[in-house]
Amino acid sequence: MSRSSRPHAALFILEAPEGLPCLLAGDLPLKAGDRARLVSCGIAPEALDRVETFQSAKRRREFLWGRLLLARALKFWGPDLQIRERAPLTPAVVDDAGVVQGCASISHTQGLVAVMLSASNCAVDLEVMNPARVRRALVEHVFGAGFWEALAENPTTGFYALWGLYETAVKLGARLELTHAENGLCAGMPPLTEAYCGFSLLAHNALATVVASSPCPVQLMRARPCASSGDIAGFEAAGAAPLARLAAFQPASLSIEG
Repeated sequence: MSRSSRPHAALFILEAPEGLPCLLAGDLPLKAGDRARLVSCGIAPEALDRVETFQSAKRRREFLWGRLLLARALKFWGPDLQIRERAPLTPAVVDDAGVVQGCASISHTQGLVAVMLSASNCAVDLEVMNPARVRRALVEHVFGAGFWEALAENPTTGFYALWGLYETAVKLGARLELTHAENGLCAGMPPLTEAYCGFSLLAHNALATVVASSPCPVQLMRARPCASSGDIAGFEAAGAAPLARLAAFQPASLSIEG
């Protein structure tokens, strides 16, 4: 995809297969051949160093699929682009000259993986919504008194949307500020001066929360995994998620794009 034709922002979604990508055995430390194969796929050596520290096989699987998804999505989005790690912040997207061209963000949960690429600052968070968890005590413990009433019309989606905003703020090096008053809820992410948010309902009742510093809609792209090769075969467009000003976010009127 040429620079002129690619969308300003895109969200790539993958239902990760049970196996590890690229036919890895899953043993740690990674074998030299496995490491070389993943690096050749476009996964940064720094990311492979991180996966060596994970004790959970599930987390290793989702992390590696996430990094492979990032590599394949980046090649699809712009073949001249590369990733520059900025842990703990979201990675930067740079061109061959090292000039920053955008931002990348990764999230994964319960076998679902998401990668967001944007020409502006961005972050994504995935949460599988569990209505049984959402109770007044939890909402007020996390967000404070008065927020249960603010979420009363849609407590499950509202809670996970607010939690997704919190997680994306962390990835952007910002902090989520929520204020609840009689006239509604006010949200901000200082030190970001401009922030726009959007939400999409994905498979397995997962909510994707995206935040960007530009109001451009986010193109949704579904990845096609290839179980026989342990790779990603391609992408299919699946609509777009509109973004709205974070300051105007209202849980009661939350619009979810499926």
